[in-house]
Amino acid sequence: MREIYFWWDNKKQISKKEIETMKNNMKKVPIIQKKSDEYHLKQEIEAEEFIKKNISNKEKIVVKITKTNEINNKNHNIFKRMIKIIKNLLKNIS
Repeated sequence: MREIYFWWDNKKQISKKEIETMKNNMKKVPIIQKKSDEYHLKQEIEAEEFIKKNISNKEKIVVKITKTNEINNKNHNIFKRMIKIIKNLLKNIS
């Protein structure tokens, strides 16, 4: 025996077995929703950890670059002074 259900303006015939299948699937919806929520929460936590980790890494990189630039500037200044000293020595020799 087929039952009739109404969907907007269309009539469609459906069997009891199909209705039972639909009911069983609808019972699974809260379980699926719960698993989905757990998954998205886990993903959100992982994303937050990833962002925090990369921000701290970025800060470390900025500090390293700053220190490297400072060292390069010091080395550059030392190199300039050495060149001046060498030039003065060469002038004095000639």
